Amino acid sequence: MTNPTAAMLVIGDEILSGRTRDINMNVLAKALTTHGIDLCEARVVSDDRDAIVNAVRALSSAYDHVFTSGGIGPTHDDITADCVAAAFDVHIDIRDDARDLLMEYFKQRGTEATEGRMRMARIPDGATLIENPVSIAPGFTLENVHVMAGVPAVFEAMVASVLPTIKGGAPLLSQSLRVDLPEGEIAGPLRVLAEEHPTLSIGSYPFQQNGAFGAHIVIRGAMTGARWMPRWSSSPRYSRGRAGECDRSARQPTADRRGAGDLARRAHPARRRLDDPRGPGGRKPRLVGHRGLAGDRSRPAHRRSRDARTGPDPADHGA
Repeated sequence: MTNPTAAMLVIGDEILSGRTRDINMNVLAKALTTHGIDLCEARVVSDDRDAIVNAVRALSSAYDHVFTSGGIGPTHDDITADCVAAAFDVHIDIRDDARDLLMEYFKQRGTEATEGRMRMARIPDGATLIENPVSIAPGFTLENVHVMAGVPAVFEAMVASVLPTIKGGAPLLSQSLRVDLPEGEIAGPLRVLAEEHPTLSIGSYPFQQNGAFGAHIVIRGAMTGARWMPRWSSSPRYSRGRAGECDRSARQPTADRRGAGDLARRAHPARRRLDDPRGPGGRKPRLVGHRGLAGDRSRPAHRRSRDARTGPDPADHGA
């Protein structure tokens, strides 16, 4: 069974102008990955009614869930709630439950309930409120669209509030492998692996370090068993890991999980053993797992420690 799909709609002129850097997509992507929902598309639109309405309709019909950020505050350009209501052709007005939340919040802080602030209590008919433990003004869910604030702290809190109400699928797990060879030399074996393992996503992300080229190979796939453990990572030769992290009972992965194990053996174009020093040009390939240095034990301990610290960014593999 495939995982549910999702799209994100980022709303705001400040994003498109470059004045504000969006970080909410990264927060959402990580949360959905853990929850077993595939984030398939992200769009950014301006504070324009037609653009928002059209995007909501298109994404809502194409994916199981749509998550929006921005445009539900107290000012005149906060029009997301009205646009979502228009996209589904429903009425919108101040709703009692949202108003009660705001009034209690204002009373506790001695804040005046201005007309602008009360705009945040305008909720489309039929929508379900999304809790906001940070600043109380709620988001809402209408059909399969989840409307949330653009302020990062509030957006993250709303994501945590709404995800337990959504049925997810198999968590998406990933493994990262560092290959100190140019992408051109490993493109062929990677293509073959991708064809042999269609249920896995195998991506190559090049880098340049100290004048040398390499690539971080990231393998992503749904966890279909108790624990996903590629064969290469269970061997201390290829990934040192931390104590207790190596699941010895998972050394024989299913066919869908073999991509990472095959990659460790075949990433080198000559497909020789990893401990064979006779690579192309006399170089020995060095692979680094995302938890630490692997391979080449002949390197001094302090060099291995330094390389472990300068390995791939944990963000590359969904940490």
